[in-house]
Amino acid sequence: MDNEKKKLVPILRLGAMVLALAAAGVLLGALAQQYPAHATRRHHADGFSYFTLLRWVTCAASAGLIWRGFVQGVTWTWGMVVIAILFNPLAPVHLDRHTWQVFDVAGAVAFAVAVVVLEIQLRRPKVKE
Repeated sequence: MDNEKKKLVPILRLGAMVLALAAAGVLLGALAQQYPAHATRRHHADGFSYFTLLRWVTCAASAGLIWRGFVQGVTWTWGMVVIAILFNPLAPVHLDRHTWQVFDVAGAVAFAVAVVVLEIQLRRPKVKE
């Protein structure tokens, strides 16, 4: 089964990695978006398209990492469900600017760490029991 998993992973592994790193970049880019402190992301017209893209990319990247963790037999990636729900583009969560900034940084760090850890776990030889 390990050989089958490794055959499935290479092309999709790269896709999940690129999408996750793109999500981290988009999340950090959200910190640079300028809008009034009292405005939520929903009410600021200039940032609407950026934050809509952010939600789609972040939710898709979460799903990609969950899938990749499943294929690799890693259960901790199910924690990405929280990020997928928080950044869900179909049923958006509306929070104030400062709360979103905390989640943006935390999400970016989570994506970067997940990619690194998944790569390390993939390359580590399995110990036979």
